[in-house]
Amino acid sequence: MWLKLNYDLLKSWKAVMLTTLVVIIAYLAIIYLHPENLDWVGSDEFSVVNLIRFVLVDQFLIECITVALIFQLVRIYANKIGLMDVKLQPKELLFYELKFFPLLLMAFFFFAPLTLTARFLLHYFPDLDSAIYFNEYFYSLKLYVNYLPPTCHLYCSLVISSSTLTF
Repeated sequence: MWLKLNYDLLKSWKAVMLTTLVVIIAYLAIIYLHPENLDWVGSDEFSVVNLIRFVLVDQFLIECITVALIFQLVRIYANKIGLMDVKLQPKELLFYELKFFPLLLMAFFFFAPLTLTARFLLHYFPDLDSAIYFNEYFYSLKLYVNYLPPTCHLYCSLVISSSTLTF
């Protein structure tokens, strides 16, 4: 069975916000709620206000911009290379996702500095320290391994599932 994909939904701000929310929940569940990473909950700096600020500003606001940019790139890329339908079989779905991997790799390479710099400024302004920036916010293999594969899978899955939705 073939599914005809409609990328027009990716223009909607509702889709951008909903996707951002799903991405954030997935990342929070995978990374921050992992048993080895729960020490932040018991720290002196933990509070409900800090948690809300972290989720709404540090995660949601910055990721909304990233998702909107990636959605625009996905629409252009899919139209250019003709990804207008997908066969609903595991092998075909995997190949569909792999076709977007180069786009997301390049997007990540160009957008990561913007979003990471915004986070760095949010966390450390006005006391900026380049050592902290390059150790914690600049490109690293760990950053790519942690974020790129799940992001590629999540975006492709959301595009496929949203192709039948309307707002």
